[in-house]
Amino acid sequence: MPQNLNAALESFVPSYPGQHVQPSPWRGTLIVSGMRASDRRSTQPIHVTAVETDGEKYMNSSVSSVPERRTSVHHSRMDLWPYQLFAHMTYDKPILRDVLAWIRQNNPPCCTFIPTQVADGNSNTVNQTNFRSLSRILFESQTVALAYWGVDTIPGAGMIIYPAQNSSVMLVGALFLYGPFPDFILGTASPGVPMSSSIMQARHVHYTQSMGAAGAYAPSHHGHSTPTTRSNIDQSGVAGQRQDPYRYMVPRVVPGVYPTQGQASSSTSSTWNMVKNEDDGYNFPGSPDHTTGYP
Repeated sequence: MPQNLNAALESFVPSYPGQHVQPSPWRGTLIVSGMRASDRRSTQPIHVTAVETDGEKYMNSSVSSVPERRTSVHHSRMDLWPYQLFAHMTYDKPILRDVLAWIRQNNPPCCTFIPTQVADGNSNTVNQTNFRSLSRILFESQTVALAYWGVDTIPGAGMIIYPAQNSSVMLVGALFLYGPFPDFILGTASPGVPMSSSIMQARHVHYTQSMGAAGAYAPSHHGHSTPTTRSNIDQSGVAGQRQDPYRYMVPRVVPGVYPTQGQASSSTSSTWNMVKNEDDGYNFPGSPDHTTGYP
């Protein structure tokens, strides 16, 4: 009864312009192909929870060449995500360094993944192990995984999933809600992985999501393209142990690059606290500055 009363009273609390409404974490299944080197067509389901890392931004209510501040929504749009996300690894393509440079330069909306607490003890152990294995494989191979939305409600390509800098119990997803993947990413998809026609269209249709300086890419020694303007990345510590500062795990909001549609407000701390209360037993971070050793 008190709970119902509180809910009723909250409906009378007026909302104010710019007031932030805490988004609910997304819980679903990440189905990854290629984790086994002996059978790259095999898939591995991993139960995961995703939370926003950069709060909310103003987004266009319609696709237009002129940005308009019509409504304030959570820029990850987790309410539109499908329950299952199908992802595949970019085999033998060590593009993690280039992806991190592109993300630091263009500042796309991002989320952080953690393994979901499963009720059954044995299943929970397996799920955590699979999650850590994916994180370790991506880190040691210096590569990423590509996940496609596969739904008509999200016109963009999908997300780029990459390992957190200092922890194997977290993954980061760079979200492409309205536009395609960068050009240097498109040539890294594994052959033999089927894609639906809607996915293929999402990869090639150009929407008005601002890409900043991502329009020009120059060839690199990997056989793909990299941004012409590179951010200052430590060239010696990426392939070693995760002992550097927590630079890439939770990207900060840099104004004026991607997209320039309002100022973001940080909601990381309260979101993580909510997830921690629901998934008791993990040592989740309370702020973006939290660091842990690998693994």
